[in-house]
Amino acid sequence: MHKFHLLKEDNLWKFTKEGEAGDYFHSESRRLVLNFGHCYMLSLDGSMTIHNEDGSIKFILSYPMPKDARYYAPVSRYPTQEKITRPPKAKN
Repeated sequence: MHKFHLLKEDNLWKFTKEGEAGDYFHSESRRLVLNFGHCYMLSLDGSMTIHNEDGSIKFILSYPMPKDARYYAPVSRYPTQEKITRPPKAKN
C-alpha cells in the first residue's frame, strides 16, 4: 500500500509517491489518469482508497480539502469524449 500526495503546479495537480514524480491531472476537470490505466474523477477532499480487484488496498490518495469539496465517481461510469486506453490485464 502506498500513499500519494498532491502538489499543485500551474493548473496541474501532481501526485508524488515517496518523493518520486507522479501522475498529473488538470485542476479544472479534476480528471486523473493513473499509471496503471484507470481514470478517476477526484474531489480534493481528504483521501480516497483505491482497491485491487480482490478487494485488497492498492493505495491511498491523500490531498488537501478546499471549502467547496465534492466527491466524483470514477470516470469510467460516465460517457466521455476522450478515449481512455487501458493496458492489458496481467496474466497470473
